[in-house]
Amino acid sequence: MKINEYEAGMLDTILEAFGKSDNLSRKQLLEIFDGDEPLANAIVTLLVESGMVNALSTEETDLPMLITREPKAVLLMKSGGFTAQYRAHENVNKAQLDLDKLQKENLLLQNEKMTYEKTLREKDEMIRSLELKNKRFELLKNILWLLGAVDVGLVIWIVKLIIK
Repeated sequence: MKINEYEAGMLDTILEAFGKSDNLSRKQLLEIFDGDEPLANAIVTLLVESGMVNALSTEETDLPMLITREPKAVLLMKSGGFTAQYRAHENVNKAQLDLDKLQKENLLLQNEKMTYEKTLREKDEMIRSLELKNKRFELLKNILWLLGAVDVGLVIWIVKLIIK
């Protein structure tokens, strides 16, 4: 049975109206609802469906002539009534919504992390490739410098041979 907070309060109002008695008459029910028989009937129907009361009805009116409280209604009221159940249910729903929201955020953050890790791997690979190219150019530069030094030395040696 899905009820809203107003309905939970109205259900509790009827159960509280029993007081020490186990019965409520049609007249007492109408007093609780300021004569609004359709509303009274709807709330009493919810109580009957939930097994909290039994109704003695006649064919003349929708609202029962008498309702009697079941023992589990007393236990329910001791634990806070329908309002407490409604609030507990709402807290569970809110917690579930919060959990769902956090799970979605976590999934988004994990996806973002994976994207960043992939980008970092790609950048690391680019850095390694550039470092390797740099080492090759450095080696080539050293080889060319040595060849240049050898060429100058060779030219000087040839010039010395010619001059002698």
